[in-house]
Amino acid sequence: MTTTEKEKIYLLAITKSNYFDDGLSDKDQAVWCFSVTDEISEYTPQQAKGVMSSLVKKDLITIEDYEGKNRPDDMTVCMTQKGIEVLEQIRV
Repeated sequence: MTTTEKEKIYLLAITKSNYFDDGLSDKDQAVWCFSVTDEISEYTPQQAKGVMSSLVKKDLITIEDYEGKNRPDDMTVCMTQKGIEVLEQIRV
């Protein structure tokens, strides 16, 4: 699977979130989306949304509306097993 540089940066930023426990074996570990995008200062909000959408389509992450209010600050992101595998390749 081909991933863009922006997608790689986003996947790595998940692991830099204050809410991330460094346990890549736990694919169900969700972190707040804002905590990930805060780590990526070079992205505009629209770019971040586009990268997130692309990663969801590739089944590398899932996005969940934590409270069901459709507000960006209530969204969480979680890596899928595929996402963890791609991230492990990036980290090598």
